[in-house]
Amino acid sequence: MDSPTGTKNTTETVLTASPKKQAGAISRVNQIAREILAIVFWLYALMKVFVFDIDLFVFDKVLPEYAAFLKFKFLILIGVVAVAWLITKNKDLLIWFFYITFYPLILLFWKIPRAIFRQRSWSFAFAVTNAVISFFKSIKYNFIAGTSFLIAATIIIATSNANVLWASIAVIFVIVAMTYVNRFRAVFKPSSVFGLYRKFFSGMRKVGKQQFSLDDDMRVLSKEQFSEKQLEKYATNLQTSVLFNRFCLFTARKLQDYQKSRLNIVSDIILLLILFVFTVISFALMNYGIHKIDAATFNTLMKPDFFSFLYYSIYRSVLYLKLSRRLPYHRDSLW
Repeated sequence: MDSPTGTKNTTETVLTASPKKQAGAISRVNQIAREILAIVFWLYALMKVFVFDIDLFVFDKVLPEYAAFLKFKFLILIGVVAVAWLITKNKDLLIWFFYITFYPLILLFWKIPRAIFRQRSWSFAFAVTNAVISFFKSIKYNFIAGTSFLIAATIIIATSNANVLWASIAVIFVIVAMTYVNRFRAVFKPSSVFGLYRKFFSGMRKVGKQQFSLDDDMRVLSKEQFSEKQLEKYATNLQTSVLFNRFCLFTARKLQDYQKSRLNIVSDIILLLILFVFTVISFALMNYGIHKIDAATFNTLMKPDFFSFLYYSIYRSVLYLKLSRRLPYHRDSLW
């Protein structure tokens, strides 16, 4: 039998550990809730500013009788903040406010680097670095094409003018064609990222050759003839050149490991998936624009919206990929 003293100690341990576990669980729930709220807020903000009025669209589709309350959404927002301020501490509210406000910066400069570091994988770090370099290397084309695509998509969704719709459809078609041409050319061209690495280390080698080499007056002398200052410079240049050589060797080995790993294949698969999604959305927009120009082009049983054409584009793409046997096909469908 356990002694009364042992039972008492065990009970005290459980009682003292329980509040700590509860506090840890509450803190974890707060972190998850804060993360979800920050993501939802920024998705809503980006959608509302750059795409369309998402809250009006949702209320019109789900709760049309309450759509009039959107006129007072600012008052509702500050009311919610006031209630939250009333039931929480100033410190907690400020933490939530600054976290949500600066969430993109926190994501870019803390969460993503921390996640990469926790992987303990140089290959994964190079994969992320290469993706970032590739994006910024073609940022001019990405910005122009992305802006043109968003403008054309907004026009197709918002307007009904036939001439403007045809121009927007043509812009999206050109962007899709150029994207596929660039992807096809990239298959037969050497990687631009590794070309950038080669230029970087070639430039570093030239700089190192100038910085680490000995002066002309020191080359004609033997080590025994060096003065004290010349010996210090010789030792410093030698140490720096060795460190630079080790750095280049280490980087070359890690790049070779990355090349041998399958992460580059994973990145190619992700790129193909992104290209597939981009193609589906593009053809959904073009079909929707054609339907708005001439509704008789598509045989529909009801008035479709953009999401109907998105479903249609996904379904037709799956059929073209010969995956339709996995999906039920109904001949009495809308299309």
